[in-house]
Amino acid sequence: MLMFRKYSPRFASEGEIAAQRYANKLVWPGRVVSLLLAFPLTQWLAAILGIVMGLIVYAVGGDFRKHEKALAGQTPFWRRLWLMKGGATFLGCTVVAAGVALGQTDWLGKAHAFHEVAQSAMTFVTLTEALFK
Repeated sequence: MLMFRKYSPRFASEGEIAAQRYANKLVWPGRVVSLLLAFPLTQWLAAILGIVMGLIVYAVGGDFRKHEKALAGQTPFWRRLWLMKGGATFLGCTVVAAGVALGQTDWLGKAHAFHEVAQSAMTFVTLTEALFK
């Protein structure tokens, strides 16, 4: 058999195809929720958002749940992670909404979150510089 560089003759299994379809179906709901997270989020609104997102996962993931055990048995972890990369935005938004709904954190919008990350990075750099002077 003639081998080409970066070419694998392996075909995707039914579980891999179902996982990719499932992740791709979560892209648009993830983008919509990401747009909602641009604004401050109250606890009751986050709870409603979490319930809606859970219903979306349940409604969209029926075919994936049928193939999940076989996929886990035959596919390495990193390959499964790569297959599900399309749903990463949805997962991140779900984590934020769950934290706010449970009262573990406050969400004041994306701009405030970016500001907090930048401020924490500057504090880390300042403390590191002071440590090594």
